[in-house]
Parts: sequence; structure tokens; C-alpha cells
Amino acid sequence: MADIKTHLRELSVATTIGLLKEGIKFNFSDLLISKNFFNYACKLISNDISSAVNILEVSSFDGELKQVVENGYRLGEKIFNHPYFSITKGTPIKWTGNDTQKDDPIDLYIGTYGFSLKEDSYILKNMGLYDLINNLTGSEYKRGLHVFSTFAPREYDYWFDYTWKSFVAYLKKFRDWSLDKENNESKAYLKDDDVILSYSSYNSIVPINIKTNREYMQLTTSLIREKVLSKWIKSYFEKDPEYIKLKKGCAEVAGNLICKIYPRS
Repeated sequence: MADIKTHLRELSVATTIGLLKEGIKFNFSDLLISKNFFNYACKLISNDISSAVNILEVSSFDGELKQVVENGYRLGEKIFNHPYFSITKGTPIKWTGNDTQKDDPIDLYIGTYGFSLKEDSYILKNMGLYDLINNLTGSEYKRGLHVFSTFAPREYDYWFDYTWKSFVAYLKKFRDWSLDKENNESKAYLKDDDVILSYSSYNSIVPINIKTNREYMQLTTSLIREKVLSKWIKSYFEKDPEYIKLKKGCAEVAGNLICKIYPRS
């Protein structure tokens, strides 16, 4: 998940244009309250923006965050009022900044108009891993390529299996784990033979005895993965010696294999 500033930079433009085109009366100060901002964005943007829920980790935007929203508000006004663009009440707004595997740099579509809202960037293309490897090797990998699953699947499963078993052992010992931040709770607990992973109103049920990352990915969402297990690892486990060893080994195997397929002159 991108950081709050990235989400605000992109969604503030979209939300401002949405409010203006729908004729909704609002004050700029309304956009500085995170719940107001997120509710407006959810209502006005046509696709799912749940991956930007980290906006709610702060109650209001000040300092740098306020400046980001203000810049987005001004840009949204400029776009909406510019005679080049034809933006009416029925014009759909789609946010694509959350799609890390897309083939273009567009973060926002207002109807058929595409906008790239990168910070201090001269990027001509957002190049994913699959693009980079294809350009280097002449291969034909598709978007969604995961470096560890593809180039070190056995080591990746060893790494995951150790981490998951350690997580389950922690829950058996301490009954549950939780982390509260700005009224959003990350939580995990055991229920019979399952681990319940919860973040706000989002939940995933994962059997205790899974062994592979593939199984875990199938049973969880990116939001749950980032806000629960990843948070636990960050808080309690990332300095575990065996965890570090397995993580390093996975990266080395994947990196060595990529080097082997890279054509050298």
C-alpha cells in the first residue's frame, strides 16, 4: 500500500472534481477531516478505494498532509474549470493509482481523460518487475509476476511456513494480538482450527495448518495482509534470526536465478 501522502495527492484531485461536477456544497476545511474526505471519495469515485483506508489513520490533515490536500484541491479546480476538458455531472471518475501492475502511469481517469499525479517525477512509464525482466532478457512474463513465487518458490514457502507457525505459536501463547491506531484496530486470534485476521470491518479466516504463501494469498486480501500479519512481523518478529536467515536466503536464490537468465555480452 502506498503512503498517505501518495493517496491524498491522487484522491484529493479526484474528490474535488467529483464534488464540483455533482454540485455538492462544501468548504475546503471539510476535506481536512479524514472521515469526511474518505466518505466523499468513496461516494464520488466509481471503483473500490478501500486500499486507501490508511487515510483514516489520522483524524485530520495538517502540516505536509494539509499542503498535499490543498494542492490537490487547487489542481482539481483548475481541471474542472478548464475549457479543454468536458466534465459533466455524469462523467465517471476512476482511481487507478492503487493498481501497481498497470502498464501506464495514469493515476486518475476523469471520463476519458487520464492524469498522472506523480510527485517530482519525469516517469514515462511505470515499469513493473515483469516489464523490467522482459526488457532485460527478451522473456514474456505477464503482469502480476512475483519475484519470490516465480524464482524461489521453495525458499519462499520455507520462509512463509516458519513465519506462519511462529505467528500461530504466538497466538496460542498470548491468546490474541491487536494494534489500535486512530480508531482502526488490527487484530488476530484463534477460533477452533482457524486464525481470524481482522482490520476494522474487514476479516479473513485462515486455517492454522497452511504451509504455503499461495494458500495464504488465496484466503486473504492485500489490506488484511498489510494491516495484520505484516504489522505483527514489524512489531515482534522482523529481527528474529531464523526469519532473517530465511528471508535473505529467499532473496539470494531469486536474485541469482534472475542473474543467470540475464543475457550478458
